[in-house]
Amino acid sequence: MFIYIVTVNTVTLKDDGYTVTPSDMIVAHNGSEKHLECRPGTSRPVPMIVWYMGVNVIQRSKRTALTFIASVNRNNSIVSCRAYNLQPEQAAIASVAVKLVIKGNYGDCLHKRRLLTLLLILSPPNLKMSFGTTFTLSIILAFRNQSIE
Repeated sequence: MFIYIVTVNTVTLKDDGYTVTPSDMIVAHNGSEKHLECRPGTSRPVPMIVWYMGVNVIQRSKRTALTFIASVNRNNSIVSCRAYNLQPEQAAIASVAVKLVIKGNYGDCLHKRRLLTLLLILSPPNLKMSFGTTFTLSIILAFRNQSIE
């Protein structure tokens, strides 16, 4: 009996079945499930697949598929995968690294932004405007931390 072994030498990133190229972006809608696939070339034994979002490992397994819920806090993240079997993990073969773009409702954004509230107070409040009228305009600026709605 002859048993052969093959080191991982290619890795392809797929989005909905299509091969992703370096100039592509992965687009997902906020709150939806996104499915990606990391396909190593022919290799034996079955390789370990490591998924990255930026520099963070988000999944490490022998499964080629990655499923996640798209969220605006992942917008503009760089997604990639690496595969290795006989070689050490540091020598894993990498897929292309592409930008993840999240589209849709940003109402549940986790990022906090400073919102500016502008309040105009006209004194006297029932002022009728005509040429030569004198009035006081007070501008109150209020900053507060609030999620974008």
